[in-house]
Amino acid sequence: MQRILIMSIMKRLFVLAISAGLVWVSAAAQEAAEQPAQTQQPQQRVETTEYVELQETMPEYPGGDEAMYEFLQQNIRYPKDYKTDDVERRTLCQVVIDKEGNITNARVLRSSGMESLDQEALRVIQLMPKWKPATRMGKPVLMKYMFAVRFH
Repeated sequence: MQRILIMSIMKRLFVLAISAGLVWVSAAAQEAAEQPAQTQQPQQRVETTEYVELQETMPEYPGGDEAMYEFLQQNIRYPKDYKTDDVERRTLCQVVIDKEGNITNARVLRSSGMESLDQEALRVIQLMPKWKPATRMGKPVLMKYMFAVRFH
């Protein structure tokens, strides 16, 4: 009987010790997660621009999407390491069309799988003429715009 009582007490102590350990680990993890937020210096904003998601009109390439893809195909210079293998490759790009219609902040969102093609897509995007900017309440606004550059 005494043996059962001792086993029962040891079992409870073991469960209590495990519970206390879990609480301690959880509290330490939470403290560690909060600590970097407290010690980080506030980041300075280089750009104080707001991008619009809801707009009256979307930005538009002069002549529309068809003209844009024609421009891209006419100006793409295929890198030497690119081999035509009947596989169409695409680089998904994002740009910001500013209030004047200029392309800024061009970047690759999804790679074609070849860095040289991604770099070529960014190069050709920088050659594009001014776009018609997006508008909101009749005024031009900044807007992020995504499209794919296709390599045949």
